[in-house]
This record gives sequence, C-alpha cells and structure tokens, in this order.
Amino acid sequence: MKNISQIITIILLFIMTACSATKKESLQGIAELNTKVSKVRFDYIDNNSNNKISEQEFITYEKDKRQFREHSHINNLIESCDENGDKQISLDEIPEQNTNEPIAYEEMQMPNKRCHMNKHHFNFKDTNHDGILTFDELIAERPITPMPVPFKDRKEEMEKYLKEKYKKCDKDNDEKLTLKEATSTACHMPSADFTEADINSDEFLTLQEVLEIATKKYEESMNSHRTQPAPVKLPASAPKEVRLMMSMQRCDTNKDRKLSEAELTSESCGFTKEDFIESDHNKDGYFSHEDMAILNLLRNFKRLDSNQDEFLSFDEFRKNLGLY
Repeated sequence: MKNISQIITIILLFIMTACSATKKESLQGIAELNTKVSKVRFDYIDNNSNNKISEQEFITYEKDKRQFREHSHINNLIESCDENGDKQISLDEIPEQNTNEPIAYEEMQMPNKRCHMNKHHFNFKDTNHDGILTFDELIAERPITPMPVPFKDRKEEMEKYLKEKYKKCDKDNDEKLTLKEATSTACHMPSADFTEADINSDEFLTLQEVLEIATKKYEESMNSHRTQPAPVKLPASAPKEVRLMMSMQRCDTNKDRKLSEAELTSESCGFTKEDFIESDHNKDGYFSHEDMAILNLLRNFKRLDSNQDEFLSFDEFRKNLGLY
C-alpha cells in the first residue's frame, strides 16, 4: 500500500512539473510574440530607420491613426445609410426618426445595417444644400458653428403631446383644467407649476397656459445645458502646456473657439509672443483645438520618454505599449 502511495505521489509531481513547464513555455511564447508585434509597430513609426522615434514621427503616426479611424467611421456611416449603392447619402435615405426598438438578432450580426443619422445632422453637414452627402462633406470639420438645436421641430412634437395629454386630463371636457384635474395621477402636474401657469389667477388652466408654461420650462432647460462653467485660471506654477490648454475658454474673447496672438498675449491671459509662436504648431496664426491635440500628444510622448532624451527607444516603446 505504501509503495502505491509513493508511486501516485511521484506521478502527481511529474504531472505538475510538466504542466508548469508547459505554462512557462506558453508565457515565453506570448512574450516573444508581443516583442515581435512591438518591433513591427516601432519600425513603422520610425520613418528614417534610425532605431528611435522622434516627437515629429510620434505626432505624425498619431495623426494618421486618428485620420484612419475617422475615415473608417465615415465609410461605415455611408455603408449603413446608402441604400442605392452610389457611395453617398441622399436625404430620402435618412430615416424619419431614430427608433428605440430593440435590435433584432439579425441586425446584431450586421452592425452597419442601421442608419444612425437624423435629418438635422444631415442638413448641418450638407454645406452646398444639394440634398446629397459625400464623403468629403461628412469628413469636413465645422468647429466654429455648432450644430443648431432643432427647437422648432421639438416644440411642435411637445405641443402635439401636450394637446393630447390636456384632452385626457380634462375629464369634464369644459376646455379648462382645475387643480384637481391637473395634479391627478393621470396628469402628474406639480401644484407649483399649476400656480405659475395660472397667470390670471382664475384657478383654471387653459390649453394656451399649459403650452406657455411648458415652452418656458423647455427653454430654461436648454439654456441651462448651454451654460458654460466659469473659466478656470491655473496658477503660474502649473506646466505651460496645461495652462495653454486651459486658456482656450478663458482667453477666447470673441468666442470663435480659437485664440489669436492678441488674445493669447493679452494682459488677462498672460502668455508671451514666444509662447504663441511655440504653441501654434500648424502655423495657421491661431492657437486652436488642433494645436491642443498636438500638445496632448507631446505630453504623452514625454510620459513615454522615461530618460527624457527627446526620443523613444525600442525598450521605452515596448515597456509602455500597454499605456500607449
């Protein structure tokens, strides 16, 4: 019996040793594969093949990667909306409204099947107003003019809903709501809103009074969403690139979403002419959101550049690949 126990113990130790060795070999294989993948990516970014990545090579690669993602997104949008196969989107191919119905199983297998674009977005992008959206129109940036809120259409939908609701709440069909009718379980109108809407204090609400209070509440809600937080002024000890990025809202006096030299070097903003020249990476005469994106990339580059020699070695690149 003792011999059998010894044999079983030896067999178990052998199995455990074999499994441990197999696992170790698998981990080594994964590490080697990751190293090979990292080297291919490193060599692709290293345009001049000098075995190190400069800031400019890093920025160029990141911009190309972002452009590729944007182009892929636009192509997927066109594919999902283009019903006649002409590689563009016409207004009649846009659905009347986005539905909240659950996605069918077949559609889950084909994620590009649904057209996720509405007519407001279409009209905003259709710059030449020809009723056709091309790839160039969809990829074009319109950073200054915000997409208008379709208030008119939403207001019409709201009025239609309220008229139907008012009719249901008006139990005696006398075309006026009492406080009891308005605050009933079927109507759910707060008593404070009833008092605010009852402008003539006759203790009744007409349909017009209901529409007026609803429009007022809607406009207040929209305005609260548009309200921007107070600009934050960072201390002078903060890194310059951080202060530059945080200055966009505080220093943009004409609200065109970019900073001219005069705005950035004003007394209230506090930057020098040299700061402006250094921050205008695309040399268009403004410090814009594109320049801010480049500043973010430079911050990432410095984070990856552990020895701060202004280049990324392969070891630095490989060690930080999971963060990059």
